[in-house]
Amino acid sequence: MKQKGFSVSLVVLLITTLAGGGNPVGSQTPTAYFLVANPDLMLIGLSDSYVLPLSDPDDIAFARQLVRGGFRIVSASVTVGSDGINRDMLAPGTPEWSWHVTEFHGFVEAAIELCDGTPTFTEGDAQNWREGEEWDICYWNYTVVAEITDTVPVERSTWGMIKLLFGS
Repeated sequence: MKQKGFSVSLVVLLITTLAGGGNPVGSQTPTAYFLVANPDLMLIGLSDSYVLPLSDPDDIAFARQLVRGGFRIVSASVTVGSDGINRDMLAPGTPEWSWHVTEFHGFVEAAIELCDGTPTFTEGDAQNWREGEEWDICYWNYTVVAEITDTVPVERSTWGMIKLLFGS
């Protein structure tokens, strides 16, 4: 994973324009939360995951469509620091990641290799980030696999119930 530079930003802008995304996380519309994982590895219990917050009604509708079937890569920006929401819901104990999504760019069919990876790879890389630095993610084999209904709780007991509903 490389630091966002001019060429990566230009490609993300192009992808965002074509995909119709580009909404900052935390806008005025109520936020819906989705589980993003590798569906093939999830079936055999080997996928990690992260939580994608969406606030644009069109993005939420499309994510719900993906849950029912389909595949699109999630293109987003992330930064270092846990937010109490982003975690690996498919891992024992649903541990928080030390990074979180700051902006959703769109659902895309293809993306450049610079932003491919996994949530676990990003976690290892996040140890080298500076506060406020943003990186682009677009994990090629990951898509929206479930919606986390209602609000995303921060109490571990409630996360355990969500894990039972959506976990492997």
